[in-house]
Amino acid sequence: MIRLTDARYQGSKDDRQTARTTKSHHDRTLPIHTDLGRILCKMQHHPDGRIFHGPRGGILKPDTVRNVLIREVLQPLSKQFPAKGERSGFKDGRLHSFRHYFCSVSANSGVPEQVLMTWLGHRDSKMVRRYYHLQQEEAQRQMNKLVLVGAIESASAAG
Repeated sequence: MIRLTDARYQGSKDDRQTARTTKSHHDRTLPIHTDLGRILCKMQHHPDGRIFHGPRGGILKPDTVRNVLIREVLQPLSKQFPAKGERSGFKDGRLHSFRHYFCSVSANSGVPEQVLMTWLGHRDSKMVRRYYHLQQEEAQRQMNKLVLVGAIESASAAG
């Protein structure tokens, strides 16, 4: 499990200045996908309990993760996945883009909205709907699930 803890009211006043917080001000727990769990278990665990650290061995900061993502992943892959027309391309992606992707894939895979709300840390389904983006392939897959021909044949046989 991954635990996201809002620590804004824990510890001394000085600790609270730099405490990790969540946008919703609520703690939440997320299950880890089995495949990811296997990978994480194989990685070296440090005495502080963290797997990932900053470049100097300290706490990994969000800006560091963002900069590495842009430099090591998005920029090199942007030529392979260029923007089409005026749409944003791969190079425009950010960490938050993965949240939209995760929400869309989860919804398309049949994860119930209430579960997705819990995972994303939202109490209102409006935000889940905001994160969801219907892809053409999924729209076609859903359309193909419909049994329209049998319904048309039944209607014409009855008429």
